Amino acid sequence: MYPVFVNSFLALIWLFCGLCFLRSPAHCARRLGYPELGPEALVDIRASFGGVCLAIGIGSFALALAGRLDNALWMQIILLSGYACGRGLGLVLKAGAPSPHRHWLLAEITLLIFALSGVMPFPGGS
Repeated sequence: MYPVFVNSFLALIWLFCGLCFLRSPAHCARRLGYPELGPEALVDIRASFGGVCLAIGIGSFALALAGRLDNALWMQIILLSGYACGRGLGLVLKAGAPSPHRHWLLAEITLLIFALSGVMPFPGGS
């Protein structure tokens, strides 16, 4: 039952983020440290964050409903790992300057650990 909770919780986060980026990409981009973006960049933000996050959330629920909960969780683990590694590398290359991305990296690592807990067997459990 715990893996179902983990997948559902994470899928809802993906859906929420996707809908936020689709609805208001400029506002969301400011939260990522981009104070002013042109129309072309906002299209890309909408697609890259909004569309992809929405697809991950829908895909996670769809895989779980199809009896592939393990695949849903591993998809989330892989994606969160990619986000965290890319963001971490970017922060290192930025040479430690203050950045809102530190908070996003912490959130991604926290959610990654949570996702991993959904696929790890519990000692003495089923």
